[in-house]
Amino acid sequence: LKWLIWPYLHKDAAPHPLGKQAGVESTFQCTRRFGLGSEDAEKSGTNGHASVPAALSPSTDSDKLLPQIRLVLEHLEYFLHTDIHLLTALWKFILAYIKEQHPAEGSQVVLDEQLVAIIYRHLLPAASLVPNNPFLSDLMWSVLRQLGVYQRFLIYSCWETTYDNFLLKLVCAKTKSQTKQILKRVVSNAEKRDLIAHQSHFHICKLCHSNPIPCLETMLSDLLIGFNVNMIQPYVECTNRCPEMTADIMGYMISRTCSKPSGADRVFLSKSDATYAPWLQNMGEFAGRFFKKHPQTDLHGLLTIITKRINSETDSAPKEKGSPSQEYKGESLIRLILESLIEHMGGLLTVADMTAEQLICLAGGPRLRSESVSHGGKKEDNARKDKARVALLSALVDQGLVPVLWY
Repeated sequence: LKWLIWPYLHKDAAPHPLGKQAGVESTFQCTRRFGLGSEDAEKSGTNGHASVPAALSPSTDSDKLLPQIRLVLEHLEYFLHTDIHLLTALWKFILAYIKEQHPAEGSQVVLDEQLVAIIYRHLLPAASLVPNNPFLSDLMWSVLRQLGVYQRFLIYSCWETTYDNFLLKLVCAKTKSQTKQILKRVVSNAEKRDLIAHQSHFHICKLCHSNPIPCLETMLSDLLIGFNVNMIQPYVECTNRCPEMTADIMGYMISRTCSKPSGADRVFLSKSDATYAPWLQNMGEFAGRFFKKHPQTDLHGLLTIITKRINSETDSAPKEKGSPSQEYKGESLIRLILESLIEHMGGLLTVADMTAEQLICLAGGPRLRSESVSHGGKKEDNARKDKARVALLSALVDQGLVPVLWY
């Protein structure tokens, strides 16, 4: 397979001053020449000899090369994780193919079903079996960032279903177990001598390089059971060193959680005291703090879910006898998510129960108000405040939510 891809990846490479070199990236210790196949194909048919057809021939044409790659991958499935050079070459091929087909920079790319199937059926499961590799994670994101939010979330959902297969199920269980062991040691103010608690963000980052979905799913499961609210900020700090692909997958998982309808075990309001359910409050605050911590994360997926909930009509399907005639659209979820995003990303901090000193400080300027509110445990992060505010404003304008929220 590397023999097929090599001429395409190096067709524009500058010639070496010492002539042709025999060295090539390979997992094996021997030196191999992957360019010989294309040279022999060019020489065939000359000197009066008929060309010899080959089953698989290397080519510099991506349209001819793509069906051959898919044919080999159908045989290999995702068991190519032992050859890291082959895996990176495949990701480089897809990146070069996208740049060749869509040379305009800044525009979102829509891949065909053939490339999407290669990504979620072969490349992403193979990357899950590779130990933590920052270079591979960055290479994967360089391809996925070219796509729109719909195709990225589709690929993430298909990647999530592959963890039921052989080997991946074992990797998923190990990742969840290791994540639980790390999160047990997470505290708000960890001592430096406790290497696991103080360096928990590095340990979480290592797990998220290869298997971000099981790791983040374990983290979100603690939020949905309504645990201690004081641990929300330490959980957000655990994602401080995570790559951009992990932040985008977290946005997908939060959007997926918000899109689920209410049920018997998933209520928006508590029946005992008629207040917001604990899981809903935790999810709203975690979403606001997370997107403030990672302002570069795409908000369009989450805001699209909120827009559909705002504009959707009540369920008009026939109901059983004795059931309510209308079903609520989840206004409490919409309100909490938007309030948290505006509060944390927009910098509009609120305190539910203010002291007398804090109420007096409201008569001063914004600096006095910020210092007074910070005593309640919510201090603004000046380094990320402006970037998060601009990101939220641009996302709200793109989704057309500004006139909806204004009126």
